[in-house]
Amino acid sequence: MSVRVAFLGLGRIASLLEDDTKREKPASHAGAFTAAGAELCGGWDTEADRRLAFAERWSVPTDFADAPGLLASLKPDVAVIATPPDSHAELVLLACRAGVPVVVCEKPITDDLAQARRLVRAVAALPTRVLINHERRYARDYVRVRSLVAAGTYGALRTVNAKLFMGRGRAPGEVLLWDGTHLIDILRFLTQGEVANAQVWGRAEAPGGRLTSHFTVGGAEVFVETAADRDHLVFELDLGFERGRIRVGNGLYEEFVGGPSPLYDKMRSLLPVAVDPSSLYPTGYFSGMAADALRAASEPGYRPVSTLNDGLAALEAIEMLLRAAGSNLKRISRLS
Repeated sequence: MSVRVAFLGLGRIASLLEDDTKREKPASHAGAFTAAGAELCGGWDTEADRRLAFAERWSVPTDFADAPGLLASLKPDVAVIATPPDSHAELVLLACRAGVPVVVCEKPITDDLAQARRLVRAVAALPTRVLINHERRYARDYVRVRSLVAAGTYGALRTVNAKLFMGRGRAPGEVLLWDGTHLIDILRFLTQGEVANAQVWGRAEAPGGRLTSHFTVGGAEVFVETAADRDHLVFELDLGFERGRIRVGNGLYEEFVGGPSPLYDKMRSLLPVAVDPSSLYPTGYFSGMAADALRAASEPGYRPVSTLNDGLAALEAIEMLLRAAGSNLKRISRLS
């Protein structure tokens, strides 16, 4: 019997990104669950045009009065929460209390840390498993990096230099809160450590500005440049090991290993490592997330790769960075 998936929020990440001709497909929740063999059973959104477009594209009902009406009528196995962050907590808790076995929620889990903590406590008392869509945890390139870090293939991870350039003219604190959740989460995933010892330079509220952050995670020193003054998007990690280097990001993957230098006698340099592109691309980032959710729906007791607690940890780390910059998380979150 197929797993039935319902959607609360029918916009960009739920469905419309399938129209991006250059993105790896599937590129949305609806696309990913359809490709994984799930049954899309319905959706709800406050906007009529989105309800109509979703219904026409995926051939499912969207004429529900509200989110509780959808859940009561459809009783799905998986509920996808793809609304703006200020409604995440309310809808996640609604789905959990309605008895939905698995809930997939977009990041960040909320726009308010205190609310996020209350949500985690409330859900802990319920049987529903909540998966946060930090999709890089499922991407083949990042999974490879995690395995290399864990195996010590290039020795200990010493440093990570990261760049997060998203949305020219935005406040860098806003960029860090909304897009930095992916960055913080993937650092925790790769190192299996927690963010600590934060120092931050710059003004989080300054439109078109930059933040420079320094912290530790899993024994490695991390330097992050968060910028809203570029006309291009960059999400990139440069990992420095004792005996090697890895660069990974959007459309980027490179590995290097230390070896006899071609430039200098009796010295060592970084030499490129041949990696078969077919082992990395397509990354399967959205497909992997959907498969994880379907496994959770089919296997009682299974713990998803990306959990509600992981989402909370990312938000807590970002609050730490924003406070180090002299900013208030709730005030920054309202910029969106």
